[in-house]
Amino acid sequence: MKLLVIISTFVFSLSCYAWGPKGQQITVMLAEKYLSATAKDKIMKITGNKTLSSFATWADQARNTNEWNDTGSWHYIDVEDDGSFTHSSSLDAPTDVLSALDYCSKNLQTETDLARKLVWLKFVIHLVGDLHQPMHVGRPEDRGGNLTKVMYGKEVNLHFLWDSAFIDKKSLSIEDYSKLLVSQSRGQEVLRAPFNADTVIQENLKYRDFLYSYKSDRIDSEYEAKAFTITDERLWTGGLRLASLLNSLFK
Repeated sequence: MKLLVIISTFVFSLSCYAWGPKGQQITVMLAEKYLSATAKDKIMKITGNKTLSSFATWADQARNTNEWNDTGSWHYIDVEDDGSFTHSSSLDAPTDVLSALDYCSKNLQTETDLARKLVWLKFVIHLVGDLHQPMHVGRPEDRGGNLTKVMYGKEVNLHFLWDSAFIDKKSLSIEDYSKLLVSQSRGQEVLRAPFNADTVIQENLKYRDFLYSYKSDRIDSEYEAKAFTITDERLWTGGLRLASLLNSLFK
C-alpha cells in the first residue's frame, strides 16, 4: 500500500508541471533568438557558455529535491472565472508564480555568486514559461485542470493536455518547432514592451471559456485545431516576453 501511494503521488506530481519539457525548451529557445547582445554576453558568463534552453526544465526537477521542495506553488496561480485571485507580494516567501518571479528576478540581479546566480536564472526562465501556459492561471476547484478528465486518444487530465499532448501531437523536434514559429512572421510587439505578469494573467483568462468548451468529455478535431493555434501563440508570446524580461534584467 505504501508503494502504491508513493507511485500515485509521483504520477500526480508529474501532471502538475507547466508546459512539458518540449514546451519549456521551445519557449527558452525562442527567447535566446531575441536577446540583446549585452544580455546574451552577460548570460553566457553565468551559464558557462551553455545554452539557456538546456536549463529550461531544471525548476521542475528541483522541486523534487530537499532544497527546493517548497517551490511547487511557484509554478502557478489560482484565478477565479471572474478574474479575482489572492496574491501575496511578499518577496520573503513566494506563494505563487507572480511573487516567485519577482523574488527570483530580484535575487538574480543582486546575487554575486555565479553558481547561485545561475539558480535564480534557471527559475526565471522556467516560471515565465509556466505563466504562459493557460492552465497555470487555472481554476482552483479543479487544480488548473488536473482533476478534470477528457478523452484524447486515451483518458488524460485537461492540464496534461495543454502541458504536452498538443505539442507532442505535432511530432516536431524542439528546434524544428521553434524554427516553424519564427518562420511564420508573427508579431513582435511584446518583445519591445516591458514584461508585465498581470497582462499575461488577463490574456490567459480570455481563453478560459474555450479551455472547457469540449463536448461530452471528448476532444474533437475542431477543439484540437484551435488548441494548436492557442498553444503556438502562448509559446511564441512566452518566448518573446522572456527575452524582453532578460534584456531588461541584463542591460
